[in-house]
Amino acid sequence: MGRNRKCTYCYDKKSGVHIFNEYIGEKLDIPTIDEFKYYLEGWKALLLTKNKME
Repeated sequence: MGRNRKCTYCYDKKSGVHIFNEYIGEKLDIPTIDEFKYYLEGWKALLLTKNKME
């Protein structure tokens, strides 16, 4: 399990990646590590695109 200022997260081979955002009380369950990597790549692309616009 990991923890930073905004989210608590853990990875379990059987049930995937679980993320809980403590500020807004939202949780996200991603069934596989490959889907989690894809999710992160999507955020990376979005942030890089937004950064170029500024």
